[in-house]
Amino acid sequence: FWMLPLLVLLSGCWSNRPVEERALVLAVGFSPASAGKVRVTIQIPTRTGLTSLAGASGGGTVGAQVYSLSATGLTPGAAITRLQGEAQTDIYLGQVQLLVFSTRLSRQQMMLTQDFLTRLAPMDKTAYVVATPSVQQFFHTDTASGLIAPLALASGFGCRNCITINYQQTQWDLEMSVPTPGTSIWMPYVEPTPTGFQTDRILVYRGLTPVWALPPDDTILFGYVVGRTGKGYLSFKTGGDTVGFRTIVAHPHVSAKVMDGRLVLRFDLPMTGTLDTWTGPPLDPQMDQELEHQVDQYLAAHILAMLQRLQEDGSVPGNDWLAPLIWRSEPGWKNAATWEAEYQAAKLIVHVHFRLVNVGDML
Repeated sequence: FWMLPLLVLLSGCWSNRPVEERALVLAVGFSPASAGKVRVTIQIPTRTGLTSLAGASGGGTVGAQVYSLSATGLTPGAAITRLQGEAQTDIYLGQVQLLVFSTRLSRQQMMLTQDFLTRLAPMDKTAYVVATPSVQQFFHTDTASGLIAPLALASGFGCRNCITINYQQTQWDLEMSVPTPGTSIWMPYVEPTPTGFQTDRILVYRGLTPVWALPPDDTILFGYVVGRTGKGYLSFKTGGDTVGFRTIVAHPHVSAKVMDGRLVLRFDLPMTGTLDTWTGPPLDPQMDQELEHQVDQYLAAHILAMLQRLQEDGSVPGNDWLAPLIWRSEPGWKNAATWEAEYQAAKLIVHVHFRLVNVGDML
């Protein structure tokens, strides 16, 4: 789906100006610079890259596909103005596919960046966003697939059936979350590797400050809680035997109430999955129930531990639904500082009800 607008643009629109007279920006990165400035890096496809995007024949993969430009300024807008002065063609930001945020941006720099993106009229608000420890390294990493990096990542964001966690996050999501007091945001955490990018983790923020890059297992658990994990997998030992489940899906529900002056948050997670690994004796209905019960206990304990870590860090998962839910439980807590304090002192309860719905072909 992300190719369609690019193919239209490659035909030479933009007020009837040919494509070679415009610099089509695919990705924009924001990182800190000296003296409190913001560094803006843009990635632009070369003519070879444009040929590859259009699917044309005739050596579309020969030569560099992209090039990058960087500039600094007291604001991202000032940096973009400097970039325009350095570029040999007009910079076009109307089809940005990916926004890349450095994990080292200060809160103030993050606010400036977000304000810039909100006010940038040509920006398509459906651009995907990621966080990374090194924007410069990110922009100089080649993907194993051969696709230009922003498009390689965007194809993963749009594929709900081929990834364990749907780690999609867009500029629109951030735009809706950042102005809301007392809520946190999260972004896919992308690390450059020698063969491409590692994208199996989530970076959780407290407000606009990164607090925890969830490891892969906790990222999947986070996905269960906020309804983002579509094909989870679980494997563990029981009585010396190995058991594994795949295609685990959760339908989370959270409730909030005040009991004896203390906020209580209950996370109910009805879950289903397919058994695909079992090294024990032949299964019967009683054994099925025992395995389901073990999954209930295992996942509930690990999800609770993950939520408690987020609670200690003051980060609220799924801020688009949890914060209003807490406010409704006690309207007097709408003050951000008050409800954040109540949240950090809240009692968390996790209840998992796992049901085995299928058995893999190899069993």
